[in-house]
Amino acid sequence: MRFPAGFVFGAATAAYQIEGAADEDGRGWSIWDTFCRTPGAVTHGDTGDIACDHYHRMNEDLDLLQELGVGAYRFSVAWPRIQPTGKGPANQPGLDFYRRLVDGLRALPDQIEQILAQEDNIATIAGQFAGADHMFYIGRVRAWPVAREGAQKLKEISYVHAEAYQAGELKHGPLALIQPDMPSVVIIPSDDLIAKNISTIEQIKARGGPVIAVTSADIPEGLADAVIRVPKAEPELEPILFNIPLQLLAYHAAAKLGRDIDKPRNLAKSVTVE
Repeated sequence: MRFPAGFVFGAATAAYQIEGAADEDGRGWSIWDTFCRTPGAVTHGDTGDIACDHYHRMNEDLDLLQELGVGAYRFSVAWPRIQPTGKGPANQPGLDFYRRLVDGLRALPDQIEQILAQEDNIATIAGQFAGADHMFYIGRVRAWPVAREGAQKLKEISYVHAEAYQAGELKHGPLALIQPDMPSVVIIPSDDLIAKNISTIEQIKARGGPVIAVTSADIPEGLADAVIRVPKAEPELEPILFNIPLQLLAYHAAAKLGRDIDKPRNLAKSVTVE
């Protein structure tokens, strides 16, 4: 079967099946809530009270869509989140949730272009540190999954040993490995944890470790040895943007080392054995 030119792979979701947070931020009950909470109506008494917890994990979910190469996304709106009782004024937290999602998605293409425009700078940074035998990727809270993905991609195509750690775990062993020939990539979103992330960089620098800061925040000049700027976005969407420079960093490091980027060694994209 061949898909026509211009075919776009997409994904679709249903609010009740993924959102969860059934009783949060003023949300009312839908007919699905009533039915699923009726004793004996659903096997095992399962409900959508938590579901996929998309209401709290929107950033991770959208990051996963991007990683899977999804080109279009159709989501549904939970009306009880917008109109909890079916009448009267709209529920502002519910409107804000969907507005941030839509506005953030619309802004992504231009923000991605801003990152891609920095590719020459990212390639230069990759070339400076491609000779390292080991690298750390450091993230805190929502930057932690991004750090793991960055380390994974570097290992996959450049064969440089890379490990991701939560910033709060550095003092529990990993900090002992910091030295001048072991760079750390630190992911710094523009959130209320900026001061903690700056402190993390200072701890690494105090032990002679080079730092590549990938950030959407305003950090002090000269704090890191190299800086890759990422546009500020909605908190739920920033992980998508952070992943792009990390992918480019891995790509150009692999290219500098002369790796076969299109055919990484020992890598199977389809799982045939356990």
